[in-house]
Amino acid sequence: MGGKKAINQKDKLAQANASSSARAVQSLLSSNSASTGFIGFSAFATSAPPPSASAPASAATPSNTSSFSFYDGPDTELSLALKMLGKRDAQTKTKALTTLKDTLIPSRKPADLRLAVGQFCYLYGAKLMLDNDRRVRQLATDVLGALIDRLPKGTVFHNHMQLLLPPWYLLAMHDVHTETAKCAKRAFLALLPTDEAQTALLAAHADLLLTNVQTYLALTVESLVDRGLCTPDEADECYERCVTSTLLGARALLLQPSSSSIFPTHVDPHTFQQFLSSLAKFTTLTSKSATFSRASIRHATYVVLTAAATSCPELLRSAIDPKVVLGVVGEKFAANVPATWTLVLTYLSSAAKLDEALPWTSILPVVLPKVIAATKHANYGATSSLSNLLPFVSLLPKTQPATTAFYVDLLAALCKSLESPHVAQGQTHVVTAFVECLSAMWTIFPAAMFAPLSDQERSYVTSFEPVVTSAWTKALTAAMPDRSFRVFVDLMAALVPRLAAYAARQEDDDVATLAIALCHRALHAALTRALDHETAHTRMLDTLRVHIKVASSSALSNSPSSLWTQDEVLGAPLLDIIRALVPQGAVYAATSLHWLGQLLDLVGISTLFPNVMAGLATFHQYIAPSYASILDKTAYFSVWRHFAPVAPGVLWPQLLVQWDGQPDVVGLWKNLALPLPPTSSLLASWQASFASNATIHDDETLVVYATVWKSQWFDTRVMAMLMESSATSSWTDGDLAFFTACWGNLQPVVSPATVRQVLTWCHQHRATPKVWTLLESLLPLLVAMDRNEIWLDVLGLVDAVVANIAFHSWAVLCAELLVLDESKPYWDKLPLTNITTFKPTYRVLEIVGELCHWNHGHLLHDPTGYLHTRSPDQVSHWMFVDVAFALTWYTVDIDPTVLSQHVGTWIEPYLVLTELLEALGDRPLLVETLIHVAAAASSSSTASPHHVHWLQSILLSHVDTSVSDGCLSGVPHQFQRWLFEIGLDYLSSDLIVASTPRLIECIPRAFLHVALPRLVQCALDHNLSEDDAEDKNTWTTLTSLLHSSVTLWTENPT
Repeated sequence: MGGKKAINQKDKLAQANASSSARAVQSLLSSNSASTGFIGFSAFATSAPPPSASAPASAATPSNTSSFSFYDGPDTELSLALKMLGKRDAQTKTKALTTLKDTLIPSRKPADLRLAVGQFCYLYGAKLMLDNDRRVRQLATDVLGALIDRLPKGTVFHNHMQLLLPPWYLLAMHDVHTETAKCAKRAFLALLPTDEAQTALLAAHADLLLTNVQTYLALTVESLVDRGLCTPDEADECYERCVTSTLLGARALLLQPSSSSIFPTHVDPHTFQQFLSSLAKFTTLTSKSATFSRASIRHATYVVLTAAATSCPELLRSAIDPKVVLGVVGEKFAANVPATWTLVLTYLSSAAKLDEALPWTSILPVVLPKVIAATKHANYGATSSLSNLLPFVSLLPKTQPATTAFYVDLLAALCKSLESPHVAQGQTHVVTAFVECLSAMWTIFPAAMFAPLSDQERSYVTSFEPVVTSAWTKALTAAMPDRSFRVFVDLMAALVPRLAAYAARQEDDDVATLAIALCHRALHAALTRALDHETAHTRMLDTLRVHIKVASSSALSNSPSSLWTQDEVLGAPLLDIIRALVPQGAVYAATSLHWLGQLLDLVGISTLFPNVMAGLATFHQYIAPSYASILDKTAYFSVWRHFAPVAPGVLWPQLLVQWDGQPDVVGLWKNLALPLPPTSSLLASWQASFASNATIHDDETLVVYATVWKSQWFDTRVMAMLMESSATSSWTDGDLAFFTACWGNLQPVVSPATVRQVLTWCHQHRATPKVWTLLESLLPLLVAMDRNEIWLDVLGLVDAVVANIAFHSWAVLCAELLVLDESKPYWDKLPLTNITTFKPTYRVLEIVGELCHWNHGHLLHDPTGYLHTRSPDQVSHWMFVDVAFALTWYTVDIDPTVLSQHVGTWIEPYLVLTELLEALGDRPLLVETLIHVAAAASSSSTASPHHVHWLQSILLSHVDTSVSDGCLSGVPHQFQRWLFEIGLDYLSSDLIVASTPRLIECIPRAFLHVALPRLVQCALDHNLSEDDAEDKNTWTTLTSLLHSSVTLWTENPT
């Protein structure tokens, strides 16, 4: 099917391709007709040698690679698909590419496909890789990979490499669409699987690639795309993508390893220098299009120049003016800023290694203003790139006058950037860059700038004072977020020790010493300015706190001495700053008092007022008169708390005079003004002071308490309020607040005698509602002050009080108010321990249940707790009372005729001491208790007198008529069996297995008959081992019962 038909097909396809993009590619081919061709597979074995000066790479003998042929084979489907690839619309090309990839290429023979390679290679560069549709570009690359897979020898592709390689390597392999680039690289690797083969191919076509790079970069939107066939955005997109991909391809050729580098080793140096020179215009390339602003082209240009600065700094230096390269710091697109800084730092580092120095005199006036402008705008949002400022400044010449002035301007620009809308959440990067640059400007930089101990050093350091003070002022205000503020304070506080360490190493350097003094001056000035702004007080205190911590740790780590005074730890400059912040000269307002109280909390009165008498004079002259003028006394009491221990005998009577007619502030005074010593120490001193009438001198935290106790002001007022209490039916809120202040929080300000008088008053008026509210606030102190003496008294009093209040119970009282650190005294005080005087009540049972519940871990499981001191007889008493009350409740709620055979299934919901039984479940004490119960039941045919008496008392709780002892003579025996069954249910399986021999040995047959099913079941579940001595003993004991009469025993043989 050759001849005329083939010629007509060629003409039609040429007309279809007569677009501007096709003409652009054809112009590339015509201009490269003498370019290097494929030089054979022998070149793939090793890297291509560099060309000699007399024989450039372009002089190599070209092969027939620039020619290509249209497909004229017999396959009409293949011909139609190739023809459709020349259409303009992306849908048609997508359909044709899909057909080629999925249907035609897999089904055709390699010989049939080889005829179509030439035309596809032409369309690949002329049409497909210039298409804006990423699907077209990806499918075109997929088809190329499929063809390479079907033609494994690859000779036909090498014949067309001059046509295929430029769009393949420059456009496809560096396409902005990731999938397209991956497919292109996969196909390239399939054709050339080794690095040596790839390098040889690229080296052989290095001039071709460079020429294509220059041609692509020389194109404009109009010469690349026919604007009449697409929208302006589509034209801009095509241009931006192609130029960006071309630049990235050039970067890849520049970044080849030095042993196999393509650019500039295998190209003409003059041509390569022209290429580098052409990059200058792209560093500032912009567009009016809002969508395609050429930012990607600029970014690609930056990375190409970075690669050139690494691989060929000399050529780059001669090709582009350094002002152009370094001027890229003015980039305003945030995503490009990191690339610009990488270029600048790489260029400066490479230039420092060259013999010829950069013309700094002409560079600095152009570049430094751009750096300042970008910094003021926080790098237009790329705040993380501010970390590049320090290495940039370190590469600048230190002897240039412009550099010295630039240091201060740069720091000022960083401060200004905090106000920029671009900073967003990047304030932390700003403050970090500020402190790091400042540290270097005060340490390593001046060594190359000034002679030691010269006047220039002093003026140099002084020039930083305004900007450092401004930075501190911004930090103390709301202009800086909290996180950034903490970073700034930490870094600035750590700067002083760093400067001191540097000054110690540099004996002839005075800059660091002057800088330390400037740090203190700047901090002092900023704190003084912020003192008038109440909102800044919190940050001021945080700043001082961090400085004190750093100063203390530095001082203590630099000396073997462990004893320090405050002056030596903090240092005179920092102390002067703190003391200068104390308000002076007038009666304090509320804000001044609040600030002074915070300072006192931070450093203490001895640091803030080293002269005690001067401090007291300040209090009497400026602080005390302010009490009457301020409404909220909080700030006043916060200050009073620090001065009171110095002269309690003076300040306490003075405060009582100020309190006249204002008793409502007593609670506030106690919470804010009284120190908080350990409770045990305070109560011990409280009782000892009144017992011996001694004076407390050992602990200064108790001096104020001693003065208050001695004055008896609270005692007098409490007694007066009790005597006047009959006038009203209930306490006012102010009365209750006053009582709480007198003895709340286990901080009594009244004497123990007053407490007992209050308790007596409660006994006298126990039927009135006032007693409950008063006793509720007093009870914690009563329990804590003297547990052995007062417990029973309080027990009876509260029992009497809550009996008159329907919605309270002892259980609630115990749960809310008792904190039992030592459980044994409470249990010993309960009447149930002594069976001779005990009369069981359900209320006492509730108390025991609540004690078990709220102190379960300590009371029941602690080795020094309650259970370790109990006997089986005592535990059986608790079980007896609990089960007895449970039976009475059960018979009230449910018909007793429907009792089930096993007591545990119906009585457990009515038990109160289940937590006690659970705690006993894994203890041998419960085993001994059950043995005791069984032995007591079988020792006599009649019940124990105590048990009969208890059961009769319990029955009277629910039966109106008295029950005689004779009527109960037969009940306790059955009752003991129920006790035994309930206790056995709570024993753990492991404990039952271990205790089986003792239980069988010690309990009578009637109880053994009840226990035997549980004993056998636990033994079976335990999987007894014959190798274990304890298990063997249990097994022997159980099997011995088979030959005894116990298995045949019944309580009633009839």
